[in-house]
Amino acid sequence: MTAAGPRRVSRRLGAEIEKLDEKQRRAVMHRGSTVVTAGPGSGKTRTLVAKVGLLLQADVPPSQGVACLTYTNQAALEVSRRLARLGVHESTRLTCATVHSWCLNQILRRYRALHGDELREPLEFCSEDKFTAIVERCLRNSGADYRYAEYEKPLITTIRRRLAAGVDVSGFDDKKVAAARAYDKVLLEYGLVDFDAMVARSLYALLIRCHRRRVRTSARPGGVRGSRRRPRPARCGRRAATRSRRMR
Repeated sequence: MTAAGPRRVSRRLGAEIEKLDEKQRRAVMHRGSTVVTAGPGSGKTRTLVAKVGLLLQADVPPSQGVACLTYTNQAALEVSRRLARLGVHESTRLTCATVHSWCLNQILRRYRALHGDELREPLEFCSEDKFTAIVERCLRNSGADYRYAEYEKPLITTIRRRLAAGVDVSGFDDKKVAAARAYDKVLLEYGLVDFDAMVARSLYALLIRCHRRRVRTSARPGGVRGSRRRPRPARCGRRAATRSRRMR
């Protein structure tokens, strides 16, 4: 084992961190949230791999793990390979996957109960042809003015993303906003999911889970803001006296 700052990591990972330049090393060693912006071939993946290794070996408790998310399968595979060369292998504590794969398998399918009966199995991916057909149906039912459903798909996608993120949509046509809302309901109705639905439904599940956790916490004694836990009564008797002597 060798030291990398105040944290202890494996010799192989420590040597890799030492090879990074100053800015890369600063990004890896920073303990808070970090955003790295750099051009192609600047070592972003190398920095990310070292960061993941450091988190697993020095920062994240053994009972927790790290999700390394990318936008392509090729990038996820490359990160896994580089981590393996550093002696960090995928396990129950490490997942390397695309954003959409992680949302589908680690949240939607694993925590399906958070959606109640809305999310059916097996989930089927919505093809482009079905996407167009559902958009056209929703536009028609909402009474929106459109010429070709194919041309309206980017706008419907934008509205759906803003709705999922809780962003204001008052600047859009009300009927097309209604069509965007209806689109996601139709997906659930037919047991379909697309890339945007994977992320949006996962966000919904996480928000529901956090809300339920807060509710459970506030229901516990001392969990409500402003309340105080009762102090434990002082121990007495032979056991307390023995403990007192040992502490001296």
